[in-house]
Amino acid sequence: MREGMIREWARRIFLPPLFSHKPITHNLPASMNSYLAITIAHTTFLIFSLCHSGTDYLYAQMPPSINAPGKLARGNERQDRPRTLEKVRGIDFVTEVEGIKGLQFTGNGSNLIVETMSQHSGWPMRLYYLNASNGKSVSIADPLTGLRGAVGYSDNRCLWTLEKEGHLLIESLTVDPDGMIDMRVKHSIKLPEPERFDSVVAVSLKQRFFVERSKDEELRIVDLKSGQTKQVLEMNVRVEAVALSEDGKLLSACGMPIAAWTEPWQMANSNSSFVFVWDTESGKLIYERNLGYRVFTTKFSKDNSLVLCSGWEDGHEGDMEVPIGHVDVVEPKKNGWSSHYLTDSYILCADFVNQDEIVIGLGNGRVQILDYRQGKQITEVQVNPWHVSSIAVHGDLLATGAETGEVSLWRLSHSKAE
Repeated sequence: MREGMIREWARRIFLPPLFSHKPITHNLPASMNSYLAITIAHTTFLIFSLCHSGTDYLYAQMPPSINAPGKLARGNERQDRPRTLEKVRGIDFVTEVEGIKGLQFTGNGSNLIVETMSQHSGWPMRLYYLNASNGKSVSIADPLTGLRGAVGYSDNRCLWTLEKEGHLLIESLTVDPDGMIDMRVKHSIKLPEPERFDSVVAVSLKQRFFVERSKDEELRIVDLKSGQTKQVLEMNVRVEAVALSEDGKLLSACGMPIAAWTEPWQMANSNSSFVFVWDTESGKLIYERNLGYRVFTTKFSKDNSLVLCSGWEDGHEGDMEVPIGHVDVVEPKKNGWSSHYLTDSYILCADFVNQDEIVIGLGNGRVQILDYRQGKQITEVQVNPWHVSSIAVHGDLLATGAETGEVSLWRLSHSKAE
């Protein structure tokens, strides 16, 4: 184990990722950065010192061997706190060709906003309001096209539509006291450069801005009232996952370098996403890191201190191509301290359960709940025969969506250790 740790730390410290714009030291705790001034002649002593002086941190940080899939790197041992998942309801309300692309609980947690996709192409199809107690649904947007989409979370959920003559309509999908969708809050914005507009990737009703992705791969923070650009976030990547903190003050964006899409045959490390965390008010870059795998999901914790990133890469066992799923939970304001998990299945979605636990949906139809701080898998349940394509958490309720079109509700119980 220690030999593997030493090899991995040597690789991370002295072999920065191919696309790194900054020294790899920004991924390490500040207390370790001073060590890196030591010359390569002292490498052995450096790594030996790190392994002994920061063992708990190294164990918490280090991904385990690929030969031990589904295992978390361990920190200090604590008592087990078993979790169980009890199925409350299964709802299959969509057409035969629709799968579940995204799930969001409404603010009170009793209902869901569901985005569906084509089972064949993966492209968005419709947006539904789903009553979780009786399984009844109402179509909100039909169809979803390249000129219409849904973004946000909970009561910050919005539907955007690109209208004629460069006007952008953003409608708030709030829930009224009777439990139905209220779309009366509307914002109509005249885009200054509609020819550059690609899509809306995030909205903050609290801070009164939306995040626009342009056709030249920039992200722009745009005022919700005036339509004026407040910040331009240049990352030189094609962004595939975006999240805003609940207060709207932080933005996480993940994507692979543009060169990986235009010249993939020249890029041995091309299928590797960067994560960027931005201050939305100042436009300052707070954190940047090459994660080493392609990221499809990113989310903030409730207190906005943690960023979750999940995705996968294609590994190899001999001549066979095998999936390797990855999750990182990063603390950007602690110089990027992170906990890493990998498993032998595609990780298609993930979310925070609380400040200590996350839940992930796998390509084999299973859901895992992980205590990432302690370094252990708490429970694993087969929730669907096929891919778990989306996950949402609200209190002790877990919603899962499948590519086959079923939405399931689960009750999370948390037993106390004896």
